[in-house]
Amino acid sequence: MDSEQHQYIKLKFVILEKDWPYPNFEIVVAYNDPLMFINKELQDRHGGITDIRLYLDAEKQNQLQYIFNKKIGDALSIKGSNSQDTAPIVTIYYDFKNAIKSPVQLF
Repeated sequence: MDSEQHQYIKLKFVILEKDWPYPNFEIVVAYNDPLMFINKELQDRHGGITDIRLYLDAEKQNQLQYIFNKKIGDALSIKGSNSQDTAPIVTIYYDFKNAIKSPVQLF
């Protein structure tokens, strides 16, 4: 069995657009979840969005690169925890474009 199979990481999401009323939020993911899982989570949360960009810093200097099927834990270069309660926390800053022109978005 892969020792990383049951490792957990807590992701804290902070939106970079200050004018948007979306609250910050946290989720717990498995080390082995694919990086594209983050995209799906953000699309499910916000509705019609495109061009999602993820950063490890608020200054947008360290962008997370999407690599098909890359594990979240590998992409973040972090070890997980066996317990969700003690999972290491990684802050991910993000922004996106609206796919539709409507000012109403789900969050």
